[in-house]
Amino acid sequence: MENIIFTGIIGLVIGLFVSFYDKKSGSKLYKKWYNVSNKNNIDPNLEIGFITNQLFGQKLTVALIFTAITYVIHFFILGEPFLALFRMIGFFVGIMIAFYTAGLILSMFSKKVSKTIEYIENVEKGGIDLKEEAKKGFDKVKDKVKETVSGKEEEKPNEKEIPKEESKPEDEPNKEDDWRDGVKRFMDK
Repeated sequence: MENIIFTGIIGLVIGLFVSFYDKKSGSKLYKKWYNVSNKNNIDPNLEIGFITNQLFGQKLTVALIFTAITYVIHFFILGEPFLALFRMIGFFVGIMIAFYTAGLILSMFSKKVSKTIEYIENVEKGGIDLKEEAKKGFDKVKDKVKETVSGKEEEKPNEKEIPKEESKPEDEPNKEDDWRDGVKRFMDK
């Protein structure tokens, strides 16, 4: 069972890489292949690849091709034809899941990767001084460590504050007063 799960994870990872490649440059290859194999040319503005924006049958075919290639490699390396067949079930399921979820997963990673690439480009252009960035980060960490080691800074009473006068018995409200009277007095101020 663990072999099937492991090969399923491998299939998921390979499927994500194939989907990423298909989205970036597989579209150009697919259009060239389509124009050579069909008499009607495909629209050049259409965003389509071998698995990108394809129906289930096309994705199934690509997944079966990759599974067959992986089976042959597994057979020549380990020489276990029957066990390899069961492992390829997990691989096939993983690659199909990757084909259908690649858009969602890659969109999460692409945002983080694009931010990282922009930061690196700014550093290369000289827009960001790494020494200053490191100094700011060091100061933040230093402050956090001081807070955790010494505890939160205790508030010291301000010497300029006027000490509170002790309440006189006259200022105490009667126990018979309704709370609404206190609200009314507060609102009238």
